[in-house]
Amino acid sequence: MKNNKVVEIVNPLDEQRVRKVQEACLRAYRRLGSWRAVGEYFGVAHRYAWDLGMHGVVPSNKDIRKALGLPRVLPSERKPRVKRVDWRVGLVKGLERI
Repeated sequence: MKNNKVVEIVNPLDEQRVRKVQEACLRAYRRLGSWRAVGEYFGVAHRYAWDLGMHGVVPSNKDIRKALGLPRVLPSERKPRVKRVDWRVGLVKGLERI
């Protein structure tokens, strides 16, 4: 488990997913009574459960995200697909001379 930096997410694409998990953390806190118990319930350190439940801060570590019920990669973090270029001779001008 490397890279345990915490990232704040303020993106409309991710807000709905983060809200859902944040509410789940708060429900678990009301049921269990302490953030340490919530952290133990989710299998993470209580700090991650508290940050997500109280402030909506999402950890950048993918394993911790998965344990909390978040997707490993949020929609806003996905890289755009690169358009594939077809390099067959005759389709691109200038390749005939090579």
